Amino acid sequence: MKLEQARKLEEERLKRLDAKRYEKLIADSEAYSQMKKIQNYVEYVKNQAQDQAADPDSEISKWMEWAQSKINDLNPLKNGFPKFTIDEHHETKNNPSVSFLDDLFRGY
Repeated sequence: MKLEQARKLEEERLKRLDAKRYEKLIADSEAYSQMKKIQNYVEYVKNQAQDQAADPDSEISKWMEWAQSKINDLNPLKNGFPKFTIDEHHETKNNPSVSFLDDLFRGY
């Protein structure tokens, strides 16, 4: 019975981690879509305002520089590539029985 309980706890833990990975995937892909949309728009503005955009002191140049900083903020890879491993530190507080092996061998 102890083994079955430990197995179920581990399954639940893995499901939670998978759900967190999926949430991050969706959030990152939405940030990427928004970033690409804004990049395309900024590029369009740049092409339309070529002469003014060439002058670094122009309003449009200042705007483009500002817009580029927003694009950089949205980049989901700005802090590195996605990771498969998820920090479970906060999860340990919620569920003291997170380790399958601890549960499995506790009685031995």
